[in-house]
Amino acid sequence: MKLQLYKTLVIFMVLSALSGCTSMPHIYSGDAIEGWVIDSKTKEPIEGVVVVEIWGLEGGFHPDHTANIHIAETITDKKGYYSFSSWGPKLTVQGTMGSFAPRLVFYKFGYEDVRLSNKVGGYPPADYRVSQYNGEKIEFVKFNGSAEEYNKSLGSIHYLLNIQHTKDNFKCMWVMVPVFTSEMIKLSKYFWERKISNSFPRLEGIDDCNGRSARVILKDYLK
Repeated sequence: MKLQLYKTLVIFMVLSALSGCTSMPHIYSGDAIEGWVIDSKTKEPIEGVVVVEIWGLEGGFHPDHTANIHIAETITDKKGYYSFSSWGPKLTVQGTMGSFAPRLVFYKFGYEDVRLSNKVGGYPPADYRVSQYNGEKIEFVKFNGSAEEYNKSLGSIHYLLNIQHTKDNFKCMWVMVPVFTSEMIKLSKYFWERKISNSFPRLEGIDDCNGRSARVILKDYLK
């Protein structure tokens, strides 16, 4: 498998040279991640937390998020436990992975969201990446403010996944995170019903993906 991947890398390098492409191919892999989510006060496990791992790429003269080489989601069980499998090797010519990757996003309605990423410099950039938060207990804080304050607190969490982004590198990303996408749609409905303006995506604002209807794919998740 690795031999075939390196053959593909050589082909990409040749094609890049012929086309004048300035982006060099890279091969990346990611280690498995696991952990637990607990209540900050009771220290009890929290079930039903949506957890997303984002392995992003950046590029350009002023490095910006250009694509995601890998993205996945899961939900914590009764013990508050979550896990992601390892992935790769994967080939990309859409950018390079910074030392901050991966980013972990944790969300459950009624709690403050948590967003974690590797501390820059904590691990030197490498082809094989690990999360500094692997094996950690993540504490969740219940939100006790008003609906308006909760709306502001969550801010632009959905933009981390570019759910409404139509750029080719991000289009159809919502298909990979249907649970998270559905939770963002529920949030939008929750705030609109209380006449609170918000930026969370609505179902009609999600583009269909390659002929597949967002309304149909997300139907079971929106119950």
